[in-house]
Amino acid sequence: MKFGPLLYKLRMAKRMTLREFCRLSGADPSNVSKMERGRMPPPGHDRIDEFAWALDLEKRSQGWQELHDAADVDKGMVPQDLLTDEELAAVLPAFYRELRKGDAEKLMEGLRKL
Repeated sequence: MKFGPLLYKLRMAKRMTLREFCRLSGADPSNVSKMERGRMPPPGHDRIDEFAWALDLEKRSQGWQELHDAADVDKGMVPQDLLTDEELAAVLPAFYRELRKGDAEKLMEGLRKL
């Protein structure tokens, strides 16, 4: 899921208004609204931590990680914690090569089985 819709979904799950969320996170309501609609890129990780705090997401919890991962993917980045895993980083070029072969659907089917 993209960052904006995920942020919106998490906020709605907490039954928070945009203004209440922004008051707790210290964010600008206009900017958050634009992010949720995909009209503004995700913020940096420090701001995402503030969003997670406002949403009562514990650090390193599944929701916290999903929010950070969605932001990285939207920015076209591989999540930093994955890059520090040497074994995983070593196989990323092969993963990208397989994606470029045009058989992404077959690869996705295999990943879904994991």
